[in-house]
Amino acid sequence: MHLHYRKSSQPLDVVAIDHFPSLLPRESSTRFANDSTPYLLKLDQVDTYCVWVNAKKIFDLKAAEAEDLLSRSGN
Repeated sequence: MHLHYRKSSQPLDVVAIDHFPSLLPRESSTRFANDSTPYLLKLDQVDTYCVWVNAKKIFDLKAAEAEDLLSRSGN
């Protein structure tokens, strides 16, 4: 999916992997799109909208954990 973020002249490419188990990929993809669209429409509030704030906290935590593991393994 190719999005144009209002505050940037650069487009945002979104790659999403649907984890809904389904033998009906079209319906599964439609549901995933319908479920995720409200959050994608809030990307202009990435610093204040709770879903994006929480996602960043989790990302930062996991990135720090990965960095710590790499530094302890000598990489």
